[in-house]
Amino acid sequence: MAVGSRICARLDPIMTARGFQRGQVGFGVEGGMVTCVSVIYCASQADFSSRFPGVVDEDDDAWLGACTDLTVEAAPVSDPRLTEINLDGQVFGDVLREVRREDLLPRLEGLHEVPLDAALDRLAVFVGALLEITDDSPTSQENDDHDE
Repeated sequence: MAVGSRICARLDPIMTARGFQRGQVGFGVEGGMVTCVSVIYCASQADFSSRFPGVVDEDDDAWLGACTDLTVEAAPVSDPRLTEINLDGQVFGDVLREVRREDLLPRLEGLHEVPLDAALDRLAVFVGALLEITDDSPTSQENDDHDE
């Protein structure tokens, strides 16, 4: 399975449950060679800020339709590894410090050093912990399958 497809297969369920669109795969090309595979998850900035207040800086001057992005990059080699993970252009470690969730920092350690599938499993748990869904959040209400 291609690197982008593997990232999407593991993270799409986690991200869509948190209001993001399914991952969009792109490629970095240098000198005619693919140098990285990127998957970008987009969520409405206003919606993301209301679901997860304080996780990213709110832009008072944001234009209509602005989004919050989670970007996951990997090297397209025979044994792919994650090379970059950021939320709205900030590396996760900085995001965690800003929201006072340093307790999650150990989950990020060595993430770039393990094989892709193991890293994606750890990243899925990490994203789930950072962007917790509560029973009264808009996301859980929208995904509720039973009628009242």
